[in-house]
Amino acid sequence: MKKPKVGLQLYSIRKAMTEDMDSALAKVKAMGYDNVEFSGGRYGRSAAETRALLDKHGLICISVHQSPSFYETDPVDAVEYVKILGAKFCVIPICRLSVYQENWEETMALYKEMAAAFRKEGIRLLYHNHDHELTCLPGDSTPILDKIFTEVPELKPEFDTCWISYGGVDPVSYIQKYNSDLDLVHLKDYCCEALPQFPMWQLMKDGYQKPEKRSDVRFQYLPVGEGVENWTNILSAIQDSTANYVIVEQDESRDRDPMDAVRMSRQYLKKNFNI
Repeated sequence: MKKPKVGLQLYSIRKAMTEDMDSALAKVKAMGYDNVEFSGGRYGRSAAETRALLDKHGLICISVHQSPSFYETDPVDAVEYVKILGAKFCVIPICRLSVYQENWEETMALYKEMAAAFRKEGIRLLYHNHDHELTCLPGDSTPILDKIFTEVPELKPEFDTCWISYGGVDPVSYIQKYNSDLDLVHLKDYCCEALPQFPMWQLMKDGYQKPEKRSDVRFQYLPVGEGVENWTNILSAIQDSTANYVIVEQDESRDRDPMDAVRMSRQYLKKNFNI
């Protein structure tokens, strides 16, 4: 069974990236991350400058989170930026629920256009989910996430394990359902301090109604291995899929420096799964 390679989504350490990208990347490499995913903007540097720093520290950019707004503003620049960084994948990072509810057809048409443009340069377009894509459009019974991949088959998943879990579904089931379409999977842990220490999908399966606001259950992002996710089951499903990379992501770090948080995640994966 193949072992996935581990990367870090740099949005997790965005403050350090903004202040001193050179130093931040050096620390990332020293932690044992050989691969990175860009997210959170371009941090004030050109693609060529960023690529030079990646090469300096022996880091490989495997993917770039890039809002469709970049493509709509300047499609040539949007594709060229990803190409210069050497990434194999460009990822749509988020789309508001209201956009799907009000502009479904236009949004799907944009995704199709983007996928074709990136494909011409050998770059695959992926979609990173949040929990709202686990809901359905009015009058429909198919989750938005599944509708997206049906409507735009050339668009592939970058599943976020936290958001699938918090959305009410066992992430293992989605990884298994799309196991031959996966390249990257986000590893993100969490807890809800006001609830028993079980993943939200398990609580909802047992009849719990998810609150409208995450603050109502004191939701908190945590380093991988510190929260409620079952990483043995998740990583086993990933290893049985076509995914070659897992990407550590921690949107916010409330109780410790973000650098310490992503270091803990890397150490956990090495110690417990030898990856």
